[in-house]
Amino acid sequence: MRIYLSAAVRFVSLCSLMLFSWMLCGAEVFAQQKIGYVDSQAIIDQLPDAQDAKRKLETLSREWQEEVRKRREKIGQLFKDYQAKEILYTDELKQQKRKEIVDAEQDVSTYQNTKFGASGDYFKQQTDLMRPIQDRIFRAMSDVAKANGYDFVFDKSGEILLLYAKEDFDLTALVLEKVSGRLRTATGAEAQSGTTSPGTTQPNPSQPNPVQSPSPVPQTPPTGGGDGK
Repeated sequence: MRIYLSAAVRFVSLCSLMLFSWMLCGAEVFAQQKIGYVDSQAIIDQLPDAQDAKRKLETLSREWQEEVRKRREKIGQLFKDYQAKEILYTDELKQQKRKEIVDAEQDVSTYQNTKFGASGDYFKQQTDLMRPIQDRIFRAMSDVAKANGYDFVFDKSGEILLLYAKEDFDLTALVLEKVSGRLRTATGAEAQSGTTSPGTTQPNPSQPNPVQSPSPVPQTPPTGGGDGK
């Protein structure tokens, strides 16, 4: 399950890339600029709270897909029953049974769209869980860039394609250290006060963590095992 930085961060990066292209027109101007890059996905992959958010999304997705499976199984049984008894039905009863099957199919399609559609619960949950993490990473990027005198910082894992990037200008480790440091500081404060800060999740010992899927998360949510969108 791949989780990307928000559209706002990508937009900022795209604007920066346009400025970067403009700077290439003048070698003297370009020579005065200090440019770096980060791999935001590598940072996300190493943040415990990001992985916790990932597991929560996977758990929700599995639950919703299972519900879709059960509903489709019920529709299949309704159809088999109709085929087996169709010869015994009156015309009126046939229409009633057909309508029952059609209504059930519409219900499962609506359910899929509600959970996995473009504005469905999956994307809403993803946004709610990831926004605090994305904001921390973006602030860390800005802090590292300012502290080290960088004029522009690009995201290697975003939509901008870097055909070549010298490792000397890779700021990923610095940004990860900055974000992780903030996380450790927040965790220490919570341990003393017994409270949880916004954007962090307290583990529940009564509920074991779900098994993490080894496959990466696509940019679009799972279809729920059906064809409804």
